[in-house]
Amino acid sequence: MVSVLNALIEIKDHDFSIGCSVTASITCRGVEEPEVHEWDIPAVGIECKTYLDKTMLQNVSTAADQLKKKT
Repeated sequence: MVSVLNALIEIKDHDFSIGCSVTASITCRGVEEPEVHEWDIPAVGIECKTYLDKTMLQNVSTAADQLKKKT
């Protein structure tokens, strides 16, 4: 028997992503008070599995800043 009804939102951490932030109010059937969830929805997500030396990491950081300024 289910004793507590709630929404299950799985969140994954990405090393780099481009997307938008979302705030949602979710009400489950049989529950009076809505749950409020905030999360980021990635349009592009990048997971880095290799070691980046300091120079490469700085180049990636600079490129990300430039992309942010264009949007």
